[in-house]
Parts: sequence; C-alpha cells; structure tokens
Amino acid sequence: MSSACNKQRVSRVIATSRERGARLAFDRGVRTLVIMIACLGCNKSVAVDVDAPVLASDAPLDTTQVTGNPLGLSCSVTTASFAPAQCPAPAGDAGHATFCYRPQWPGVTGVDVLGGFGQAGDWTTPLVSLTDQHDGTWSATVALANATYPYAFYVHGGADGVIGANATYAIDQTNPAFVKPPDASKYRRSVSLLTVPQPTVAIHHVTGSIALAGQAQPCFVAQVDVGELRDPQNHLISEHGVANFIEVGPDGTFDIPVADGGVLLNIKYPFGLSTSYPDPMATPAVGVARTSTTVAGADVALAATDVTYATSSYMAMTPVTGGSLSLPIAFTWTLVDGAASDYMSIAATSIAGNDPAYTTALGTATTSSWDGTLNNGMPAGSGTYYWGTWQKRGVWASQSLLFPFQLQ
Repeated sequence: MSSACNKQRVSRVIATSRERGARLAFDRGVRTLVIMIACLGCNKSVAVDVDAPVLASDAPLDTTQVTGNPLGLSCSVTTASFAPAQCPAPAGDAGHATFCYRPQWPGVTGVDVLGGFGQAGDWTTPLVSLTDQHDGTWSATVALANATYPYAFYVHGGADGVIGANATYAIDQTNPAFVKPPDASKYRRSVSLLTVPQPTVAIHHVTGSIALAGQAQPCFVAQVDVGELRDPQNHLISEHGVANFIEVGPDGTFDIPVADGGVLLNIKYPFGLSTSYPDPMATPAVGVARTSTTVAGADVALAATDVTYATSSYMAMTPVTGGSLSLPIAFTWTLVDGAASDYMSIAATSIAGNDPAYTTALGTATTSSWDGTLNNGMPAGSGTYYWGTWQKRGVWASQSLLFPFQLQ
C-alpha cells in the first residue's frame, strides 16, 4: 500500500453493548485499543496493537494468483469438514414433543430449551437440555400434555467468535409458528410456538453463494432471522428473531433448511476472526450484506451475494482519519460497481448493519453535508460516531466497513 494510503489506515474496534457488541476505549498514550465485550454472561477486555494488520499483509490484495478465498481468511470450516445432518421430522405422538436444533456453525457445546411450560422455572430453568447426537444435531423427546407452548433454544458455545458471546437465543427455523415473546421471556423478539401433538411440517431450502472479486469467499457469517409477525394492515406485531448462524465454507455456498415463512439474511464480515477492527484500506469487503425472501412451498435460490467493496471505493470516501470534526461535516463517497443506488448513514457503533442514527435519502448522490441533526430530529451530542455507505445491488443491500470520527 502507498504511504498516502497508509496514512489513512483506520484502527478501530467493534463498539456496542450487550447483544450488539462492544464498547470503545482508546488510549492515545500507549496506542492500544481495548475491547470491552459485554454479553450474556461474559465480560472481558482485550488489548490490541493498533498497528497490527488484520490480513496477512497490509498491501492491496492480489487476487490473480488464487482461485478462491481472496481475503485469505482461515476459519473452522476451512480447516476441518463441517456437514451437520438434518433434524428428523418429529413423530407427532400425543403427549410427547421432540425438540431438535441444528447449529450451522462449529463449536456448539450445549443447547437448552426455555419456554412457558407451566413450570415454576419457566424461561429461566431449561425444560430439557438437548443431547448431542454427534451428527451435528442436538435433540430430546419429553412428555408434554397436548397443548401449545412458547419456546426458544438457548445455545452455548461456538468457534471463531461467530455468535460474539458465550451463548445466544435461537428460535426454531423448522417450525412455522411464532408468537410475541411472553412477559417472562428474556428474549424480546418473536419466539417459537410448539403444538402437541406436533404437526407434519414441510421443510424447504434457501440456498445462495458468497463471492468477493468474483471468487468464492469463505468464513463470512450468515445470520438467519425468521418469525416476523404483522397484522392484516401490515403493522409490526413482533420483530423477527435469530434462528441460526452459518459459517460459510470453502466453496462460498450456504443451504438453509427452513419452514414456510419470511427469512431475513445478514451476511456479515467475520469480525470474530480478528482482534482489531478490519482496516477498510486493506480489506476490500463490505461489513454486511442483507436481503429478505419468503419461502412458500418451494425451495428458494438467492442471487449470489457480492461482498466486494473495492479499495478504490474506500479511498474515495472522506473523512477517514478518525479525527475531531466540527459541524457541518462534508461526506463524500462513490457509487460502487454494480450498484443502482446508495445512501450514507451515521451510527453510534462500529457494527455494520446496526440501526443508524442518521441516513441520507436513497438515490445516486455521492456527497452530503451533515449539520448534526439525527433522524429523530434531535441534535447529535459530542462523542464518537461511525459512518459508511449502503449500496443496493440487485436484491442485496450492503454496507461498507465503517470509519470513525469525533464530533466536537
């Protein structure tokens, strides 16, 4: 990379709280970043060398000598075979229920079933802990009276920081029935609804592929959300919930077995593989790509996901120095190759895909002057903010990696 580009290198860290990530602290004196990770049952700090490259080299990537994996990433699914079996259909017996969860990321160590089963420990004490079947699935059969029950899985463990915490809630992608979370549920999005005896459910497959610079790109993480509930007037009743995470394998493809209904996919850069935030000037990739689809009685093949965000496009973005700025702030960027429209967004965290505090209008503009007014009409306070662009390419909307700036 040229010296001019090196001067623009941005060292940052994922910053959110609880389910959304980590909080930023920057020690200018010793030039370290500290990731304060707050999550379900964990709290740890990691000192990071801000000058350490995220990739094997800070030089621009040469993709002409490789046939795949242009980012040169290594993760569990590129170093060992990972092919979990499908969950079998439940027997549908009266007075019994079979729970099965099939994590699509390696390293899971346990799966609990939480829910409202008419017991004293509902939503806090597992009804049952599923048994590892040693084929990639976890399952158990329990006695339950014929009735309906809200439930969710609580999944422990994982490789490569895929879930970003020691455990995560997950709802059942092989069950098409969902309800609003009961008051006792700690998971505040849609939860699954069990009916005993269990009906037969048709399972279909959502398939797709991920490419960067025209080549298969493994190790990105596909987050699968299902269960959004709306009323007949299309008003939101309950937000979709996380059902699974897929660590994409060497061929860049994914296959999601799912019951009928809406599916939201977020294809994320694998932040968990790095100890520091990836440098956009050396990482020609998006932070997240997003699309939604509806499964209705048939398999769905999605258009390929292009996770490319060229170095030249990052170099066209300003400001990128991470310094202190005063209002109004002039932002510039470019419409990336293949994009029909774009917009700029500003957020309070560096996690690509998180809800923005400010956005411009969708269109083809590549400049914006921000006076500090947020989307809610309130003025932004002083502090650290992150900005990037959203680009619309076919059915996929993708956001760049983000640049920090300090608002005076």
